[in-house]
Amino acid sequence: DNHKRPQTLKELVITGYLKSIPVDPVTKRANSWVVEWSHDAKMTGIVNIRSGSRSTSSKGTAYRDW
Repeated sequence: DNHKRPQTLKELVITGYLKSIPVDPVTKRANSWVVEWSHDAKMTGIVNIRSGSRSTSSKGTAYRDW
């Protein structure tokens, strides 16, 4: 609706999309998210976030890869 991607997670809070930056359920911290950026020079910004955990699940996959 803004025709642009957010440039920070805090921007999502400021603009009212989130009440606060959520806590990563794996690390139990709100500041451990790994931000994935757009590769599109015309539309820069955040396209995804992943857990910042270095732990692996019981199935052997890294939480940060989910």
